[in-house]
Amino acid sequence: MNEPDDEVGGGFEPGEERRVLGSALRAKRNLSRFPALSPEEAAPEYERLWNAAFTIPERRSPPTDLARRARRRAWRAVVNGRTGRHQIDEWLVARRWPRSALLRAGLACLAVPRTPSSGSRHVVAKSICCQFSMEWIQTRWHPRVLVVRRHPLNVLASWRDLGWLDERASRLHGYTLHESSTVRNLVGPSMGVPPLPPGATPLAQAVWHIGLLSTVLEDGVRRNPAWVVTTHEHLCTDPSTRLSEVSSALSLPWGEAGHRYLERSNRPGSGGELRRVASQQADSWRRRLTPDQVEEANDMLGRFPIDAWNLD
Repeated sequence: MNEPDDEVGGGFEPGEERRVLGSALRAKRNLSRFPALSPEEAAPEYERLWNAAFTIPERRSPPTDLARRARRRAWRAVVNGRTGRHQIDEWLVARRWPRSALLRAGLACLAVPRTPSSGSRHVVAKSICCQFSMEWIQTRWHPRVLVVRRHPLNVLASWRDLGWLDERASRLHGYTLHESSTVRNLVGPSMGVPPLPPGATPLAQAVWHIGLLSTVLEDGVRRNPAWVVTTHEHLCTDPSTRLSEVSSALSLPWGEAGHRYLERSNRPGSGGELRRVASQQADSWRRRLTPDQVEEANDMLGRFPIDAWNLD
């Protein structure tokens, strides 16, 4: 399951062309883009989403023609019509459902949590939004956890390419964690997270949030030694070998189907496309960020207790 909790377009499996956003948007509308949950905290809609993601159904009935048409119309109304991605993010940031009855009906039509294929033997669910709720998830479904670290400057370069560094996007894409009392209570001063400087530029705000998310992941790794840890850059050096090793560590099978998928995916791509030239990814930030951006980013990252990366 590729990002079942991504309200922008999560829940789609590799190869699917249509992205479905309704279930994640509904599950997170009172939680923000990065839900911050302690293990004992209740979050019924979010739990419903993850329960569906981890549950292999005995049999999946195909949607009726009427349901397919309704979902297509809802998708066009929500995404391709007068409502764009920024509006969707504004709903999430504001933590309120849209006022339009038509849009509410469209989102309700789309808000059906995705499930794995009925013939699946294993479930692998990827998320980029659960840094503050990983232990909440583990407490309920007890999955094997794989943490994939990524160089902070590569993350920044990707956010820049997606257009997430302008002033408006700095709020719409979740750069408001510094305002969350829940996050402050979960993080606490013991993690060494510095305050966001007043008047920080949109780029500095984005880097601060990357530093925060990286620090939270590192803290989770320290508290949970059973979690398997690797880096995106390490995986890109020899994807077939590295992913085979990771699969073995997670007690998952790895075979020819995995190798073939990597071969098909090893080609140019951008944005949300599930393909990249692996050999070009490890230090891609060097050609995607300007020297001034690197300098400003390193100044902010140097304030965090992140010592796993060479930021030069």
